[in-house]
Amino acid sequence: WHIYKRHVQSNKLLMLCISIHPNLALEICRAVVEEQLLQKNDDLFTPGASCDRAFRLTRGKLDYTQDPDSATVSELTHQLVSSNSWLCEAALWVNWFHVGRAEALEPCHLLIFHAEQLINSLKIHHHVCQVSAAYCAIFHARVCSAKPPAEKFPTDLCVPRTDFLSIVMAMDHRSRSSISYHCLECLPRRDRVLGRLVSSGEADLVLADNRMPMVVLCELVLQVWHHGFIFFQVGEVEDMKAKATFQLPSCSTRGELDDVSDQLKDTDLWFFD
Repeated sequence: WHIYKRHVQSNKLLMLCISIHPNLALEICRAVVEEQLLQKNDDLFTPGASCDRAFRLTRGKLDYTQDPDSATVSELTHQLVSSNSWLCEAALWVNWFHVGRAEALEPCHLLIFHAEQLINSLKIHHHVCQVSAAYCAIFHARVCSAKPPAEKFPTDLCVPRTDFLSIVMAMDHRSRSSISYHCLECLPRRDRVLGRLVSSGEADLVLADNRMPMVVLCELVLQVWHHGFIFFQVGEVEDMKAKATFQLPSCSTRGELDDVSDQLKDTDLWFFD
């Protein structure tokens, strides 16, 4: 575990799951992870091949290429993949096919994370299973929705809007609360203020890189423009006193974005009713 720890926990979901259920660390090392070596000019994968594993490049450099014959690009593209990078995380959560080629530019060392074995390991603990299932559902939805003009197509290196914070804040309230309450337990001493914020749904907690809780707040901002004019808030009343402000209308949210207009109409834009 001490050999793989830094690389396994670089994946924020795995870091959270191991924090919830520490025995999962040894299970991942024993059943999920294996090592792979590449020599210069070796292919890690090629376009069109199915993939049931993710890769963590621990040493070396790869050249990731896409060409118009096998990917949604208009010309041949190259992207350098440096050490400490993840490749094909999507293969852990969806039925994935490679859309590019990864070739070693120098001798490389990688860790392979097998999808089926990882899923089986995550199922063992109820809390871990709940969190990872919520994560998986959102990741899958964002793979399917990633397409122009709003976003770029997914690649073996990146799927738009699948960073850990973005996915957590898109989870249902129950899953976010479950994560937040676990983070509260990670504090060296009880924090009543954070506890109240989490209980009321005003804030969510996630584990930062140092495995200590980090507060996450969401702010919804409305931008309205018409014939070159932009709608701005220029003041507000507080304690019967007018105070100058210059900002776009905004309000805090608890994570769900479907009722954005209703939230704003109940606060800053109440006069639109």
